Amino acid sequence: MKVKELGKDSGQVDLTLMLVEKNIKLSKKGTSYLELILRDVTGEIKAVIFDKINEYKNMLEPGKVYQVSGFVQEYQNTLSIKIDNIFLLKEARSDSFLPHTNKNIEAMYNEILSIVKNTGNRYAKALLSSFFTEDKEFAELFKKWPAAISMHHNYIGGLLEHTLSVTKLCISISKNYSNVDIDTLTAGALLHDIGKLREYRILPRIEQTSEGRLLGHITIGYEMVKSRIHSRLSIMSKFPSELELLVSHMILSHHGQLEWGSPVIPRTVEAQILHFADNMDAKIWGYLNNSQDTSAEPGTWSQFIKILGRQIYNPEPFEE
Repeated sequence: MKVKELGKDSGQVDLTLMLVEKNIKLSKKGTSYLELILRDVTGEIKAVIFDKINEYKNMLEPGKVYQVSGFVQEYQNTLSIKIDNIFLLKEARSDSFLPHTNKNIEAMYNEILSIVKNTGNRYAKALLSSFFTEDKEFAELFKKWPAAISMHHNYIGGLLEHTLSVTKLCISISKNYSNVDIDTLTAGALLHDIGKLREYRILPRIEQTSEGRLLGHITIGYEMVKSRIHSRLSIMSKFPSELELLVSHMILSHHGQLEWGSPVIPRTVEAQILHFADNMDAKIWGYLNNSQDTSAEPGTWSQFIKILGRQIYNPEPFEE
């Protein structure tokens, strides 16, 4: 049984869950109890422990996976589990308890490697290869990182899924116009969100790091690319300052507007295409993957979707 399947009539349960958060609370009677937030891939649920508080508060560690036995109860329209027994599962992978992309991660990453391989400008190709091909630690993080906390692609593999989609959109758009530098555009598209590897952490839940809150992924990504060019690529050969400037501008301007977090607005055609593609992919994801929608029945309206700023309609199918 999964968290989303639990109801007030679930009764006694035995579940494998990851611990997200633990807090000491005080009951109305003045006695202490332990409140936990637990999750699986389908969602989170509260749990309470009333006995052996001192023992459990030191034993339980957020980000670890536990076998949980207890009774499902409802209080003020909120479900929780009154825990009878909980013990650590040492071999369990914590990230498997977070939501995941439904696409094939290795297949998507291989598509990115193919795009890098076919990049014509040797300097742009060297920059992209230094991240996606040569940096194994970067590659492993990039494969599993989320693209956001809640707005879009907010799951394991989300950053990879979003970046590949944006890059393919950019390549497709560039073919419709002349005088678009496809290699500069490709480099900016593939690198535009790499700062999210340091903006977010994924355990015990997807949330911002201190660096992410203070600097944001745009500034972090700009610094990562600039550092890579000057620490690694300049040793092999002098990296063109104009290409560095153009790719940096794309990263800094990809949100498109100052009020959306970009320190500058797009001032090249490649930067403008990237902004449109980035915004398009996030918004269409909002239409197609509306996690707040409680009913996808034809002829119904969704709940309010934050990334779109509206409700959306689920149309009735046309009869031929």
